[in-house]
Amino acid sequence: MADPVKEGEGRARIEIKKAAVDAATPEEKSYYVWDVSLEGFGLRVTPKGCKTYYAKVFPNGKQSWVKLGRHGEITAEEARRKAVSEKGKAINGVDPAKEKKERRGEKTVSELIVIFKARHIPTLTTGGSKPYLRALKVLDRILGPRLVSSITRFDINDAFHSLVGKKTPGNELVMTAKVLFEKAIDWGYRKDGSNPARGANTNPLGKRQRVLTREEVVKLGQVLREFKEMSLNLRKAGGDLHVLL
Repeated sequence: MADPVKEGEGRARIEIKKAAVDAATPEEKSYYVWDVSLEGFGLRVTPKGCKTYYAKVFPNGKQSWVKLGRHGEITAEEARRKAVSEKGKAINGVDPAKEKKERRGEKTVSELIVIFKARHIPTLTTGGSKPYLRALKVLDRILGPRLVSSITRFDINDAFHSLVGKKTPGNELVMTAKVLFEKAIDWGYRKDGSNPARGANTNPLGKRQRVLTREEVVKLGQVLREFKEMSLNLRKAGGDLHVLL
C-alpha cells in the first residue's frame, strides 16, 4: 500500500458521510481523505474510482491498518461504527494484523449458525425453536460473514437497534444471541466468559411482565401436567357419579 500520509497530505478533513463519499472523484493517483471528528478513520479513492474505508489504529503504540470494507458493500455509517470498534480494541492492546493471522481457519457466524441448527435446535420443541429460527435469520443477515471471535457487544447492540419497527423483536434477537454465543464458548469457538450478548441492549418489559427463568418454566410445566391429570380424573369421577344416579 502506498504511503497514506503522503496520499492524504494537504487535503482538508471532511465528515465522512454518504454524500461526501459519493462526491469524492478519482484522480491520477490514489489518495486518502480523513474524517474531521474520528481520528484515524479514512477513505481511500483509487484512480479507477474504488472507494475503501480504513481505520488507522495504534495497538501497544505500533501503527496498524484495518480495512473496513468497500463503499457500496458497507455504508459510511457502518464503516464509522467498525472504526470505533477497531479503535476500542486497539486501546486494549489488540493488534489487527496478529489477530488476522490467529483467525485463519476460524468459524464465521454463518457457519456457527449452521452448527447451532444441527446441534441445538433439535433439542427444542417446534414451538420453542420458532423464535430462535426467526432471530438466527436476522443474525445471519447482519453478522454472517464475520468471524465468531470478532463479534462484540457493540455488534449485538447494532443488530438490536436495526430491528426497530421490524417483525423480529429486539429482545428475541438478544436472547438468541446469548444462547448462540454461549454454545460457541462450549464448543471452543470463543474464550470462556466472552459472550458478547451479555449486557447487550434490550427493550424494557412492562410493569406486569417479566421473563420466566428456566426453573420456573419447568415448574410451570409440571403444574400444568398435574392440572391436566386432575381434570381428567374429575371428569371421569363425574361420569361415574352420573351413572350411579
